[in-house]
Amino acid sequence: MQAKTPPPLRLSSFFQYESVRPDDSLPSVPQIQDLLYFGEKVPKQQARDLSLQRSDYHVLREASNWFEQQIASGGRVFLISGEVCDGKTILAEDIAQRLSVQRPIFWLHQAYDDILDEVARILERHSSAVLILENCFELRNERLKMLGIAFDGSEGILLLTARSIAADAETGKVKSLKPLQSFREYRLSRLSDGEIEVLERLIDQFGGFVYLGALSVQERRRYIERKCNRSLPAVLLDILKSPHVRNRYKEEMNKLGEKGSTATDVLVAALYAKHIGDPPPVSFLSNIFRIDIQALIRNVNYGNSSLHLLKVERGLVETIPAIGASLILREFFDDRKIVSAVVHVLEEMAKQDGRKTDYETYIFTQMLRYSRLSTIVKELAEINRFFDHVSKIDYFRTMPLFWLQWHMAKISEKKIVDAERLLERGYSAATNLEKRQGTRYNRRQLDDRKAKFLMQRAKEVERSETDLFHDCKTALEIVQRLFNDAEMTHHPYQTMEMILQIVVSHGNQLSPEHHKLILSRFSLICEHGVKRLAFVPGGYQRHAASGALLNSQIVLWSLATG
Repeated sequence: MQAKTPPPLRLSSFFQYESVRPDDSLPSVPQIQDLLYFGEKVPKQQARDLSLQRSDYHVLREASNWFEQQIASGGRVFLISGEVCDGKTILAEDIAQRLSVQRPIFWLHQAYDDILDEVARILERHSSAVLILENCFELRNERLKMLGIAFDGSEGILLLTARSIAADAETGKVKSLKPLQSFREYRLSRLSDGEIEVLERLIDQFGGFVYLGALSVQERRRYIERKCNRSLPAVLLDILKSPHVRNRYKEEMNKLGEKGSTATDVLVAALYAKHIGDPPPVSFLSNIFRIDIQALIRNVNYGNSSLHLLKVERGLVETIPAIGASLILREFFDDRKIVSAVVHVLEEMAKQDGRKTDYETYIFTQMLRYSRLSTIVKELAEINRFFDHVSKIDYFRTMPLFWLQWHMAKISEKKIVDAERLLERGYSAATNLEKRQGTRYNRRQLDDRKAKFLMQRAKEVERSETDLFHDCKTALEIVQRLFNDAEMTHHPYQTMEMILQIVVSHGNQLSPEHHKLILSRFSLICEHGVKRLAFVPGGYQRHAASGALLNSQIVLWSLATG
């Protein structure tokens, strides 16, 4: 009697990836152009490159070969990190296409509460399954750790991707994965010589270097190597500024404009989410705007254009790559429109108690960040409107993070009194949070900002000799405490450098005794920082920390030698 075929798995968080049949013909010039300009992919052409092991359509990254080598040597849990637009998604798709010959592939589109149960069901049915989770640090630490444990030493493979900055910032989450014996990490870094050669050839096919003038092949390659520092995002950002790209953007935005203000607001929200780095799920935007987002996008995407600023892929509202999304927001929308759209999303999330899924928790906190807003919105009045408006929502007033971000905005304006008041509100919110939840709130970020604030205030406001000494002493005590923290970051090193700058520039305001005391204490803390440097995560954080430490050592040496 023939065994019954088990019914397909019912999954909410994942969808099953289907392999793609390679194209029979060479890619067209417009196809290559659309990929590099707009991130519009033709999967059949990607598959063709892989089957022939030739970069006729896209740059085959060397990381793909590394991945297969590591699987052969026992790697099962992988983290691939890279800068925005370094090609993490395309690399993950290339890996999926290669592995799909022998293994079932499951791709995360939204992490629901039962994600761990789903993973268990997948592995029970398919012990050699591959799970791909992009932007993995959206997941809560305990979930990410449990996923890693589930795959460590198993037949299956867990492929995680993250932005390099996110990987640096989420030190605790990386730390929970590193003890796993089968954990492997790869940082997509600068383009190799072979990758530069391929990229130059692909861009030259559609005249992408025309803005540079008449350059030889060797000169174009040197341009990528030196001017763009072998960085794929840097090259893409340059070619995105061409008049051709801007005109294509305008055509698509005009289509959205014809559908009314809601369609435009949806576009701004989706672009802002992509600017942060994470395409929103269809269900998320549908709840925020209370409309059928999928139907809206179908209605907008008419005609034969290969470029669509909004599209649905794997249950997500995708748009163009993050660099292009940031560029569109800066160049085509006024600051007021952007702020209004972001505020609307935050307001709706607050009404719905906004953090039901891991994605919503992540996007909620990222949309509050001044650093995300200030790279797009430049008008001070609009930045102030953003924080002032959000501050009137009770939901946000309880969050230390909100007050900290507003404090940073005021620091950039050099509004010292306002900045100090907002920092104090952050500490008060932390205390109130502890009382409500009965757990200790980690004040590491608040403390580091306090140390930096004391030095910023010393630069902007005249302080008495006693007050200046006390400020420097307090800031150094904070740095010492942060150096002893179990999860080291680069921030206290940069704060230490700021303190020394103030001691050098304002040293004549200190008495000789106080000046000597501060320098002596600084020297001891600097030595402690040298010992703790190895505990700072590699990549951007280690580079930033070592640079700040080296600068401090040079200044100390020059002061000591007169």
